[in-house]
Amino acid sequence: GESNDSVEKPGTPMAAPTGVVVTSGTTGQATIEWNAVLGATSYNVLRRSSPTGSVLLESVLGNVTSFVTNVNLNSAFYYYNVVAVNSIGKSDESSQVSSPSVPTGVTRVIGDGQIALSWTASLGATSYTVKRSTTSGGPYANIATGVTATTYTNTGLTNGTTYYYVIIGVNATGLSSYSAQVSGTPMAAPTDLVAVAGTARAILSWTAVPGATSYSVFRGTASGGPYSSITTGVT
Repeated sequence: GESNDSVEKPGTPMAAPTGVVVTSGTTGQATIEWNAVLGATSYNVLRRSSPTGSVLLESVLGNVTSFVTNVNLNSAFYYYNVVAVNSIGKSDESSQVSSPSVPTGVTRVIGDGQIALSWTASLGATSYTVKRSTTSGGPYANIATGVTATTYTNTGLTNGTTYYYVIIGVNATGLSSYSAQVSGTPMAAPTDLVAVAGTARAILSWTAVPGATSYSVFRGTASGGPYSSITTGVT
């Protein structure tokens, strides 16, 4: 007789998610975003500790196109792939992304027409972007990209103007969030320093520096130093 058996026809395979980007935040978490996939009803985010390692965690999501990780990237470094899912099955994995941790320990040294910045290396960063503003909190503009050291000296500045800086960690697939902001106001070095010898003392004078609110005095027993601070807050 005639069979009622039917043959299941395979569905059209879904494309792997595209446009996957990841940005780490100041709390150490990362936000992963991607483009919606036609036919997908949900997504899975896969986490690995190495590019080809086994999956450490598979986060099962709904029909969303972003995900905030639940790990602190300031103390570990992970790789992520996104998979589209529907009732028929799963897509291939997306291209892999990873995000550097946020640079920490940012410090600055003020000079004449320049500010020297330094920071602690970010996990997963291959370079850094230095951003600057003349307004606290930004908006910031890039002043240096592809910085591979953990130091950068910004020259050609206007003495007496305050500058605000943040650092971003960068790799091939992701960016960190902004570091903590640091600021500085470059000033010219004091000029016309004169020392008048007295009995067991020396009287110093110099030309006032515009923008300076106080001065620190350093002393050495050899020409060219080394010098050590002997007083601060001289007005």
